[in-house]
Amino acid sequence: MTDQAAKNQFIQLCRGVCIAAVVLIHCTWQTDASNIYGFYYSIVLRQILNFAVGLFIFLAGYCANTEKLKTAGYFIKRLKKLLLPYLIWSVIYIGVRYIVGNKPSINDAIIMLLSGTASHQLYFIIVILQLTILTPLIIRFD
Repeated sequence: MTDQAAKNQFIQLCRGVCIAAVVLIHCTWQTDASNIYGFYYSIVLRQILNFAVGLFIFLAGYCANTEKLKTAGYFIKRLKKLLLPYLIWSVIYIGVRYIVGNKPSINDAIIMLLSGTASHQLYFIIVILQLTILTPLIIRFD
């Protein structure tokens, strides 16, 4: 096995472990304080599994094709793939809040859109958008 193949296999192994850790993060439960052992267990387990998010971000940067990132077409295509679903789902979540009686103001809705807080999982798309914008800039300084 060549060094490059071994390196790729190691990266794929890291990605697989991260995927499993993220699934476990989403499967863990937050117990109430009345069950103190379960509560502490969930806190400790979450802290052990949190490495996956940072490692995913690191691997994305490490494996990025710097030649592709320098083209405007890639940048625009990537933003379209991220922004459109993000905006659709954010509007849906904000609309559901409005329908069930938790009526956010226009300012609150704008803040939710800009910060990725219309729903808990949407923050990650904001992080990916920021990295999509910053990575080509960082590469130019290299």
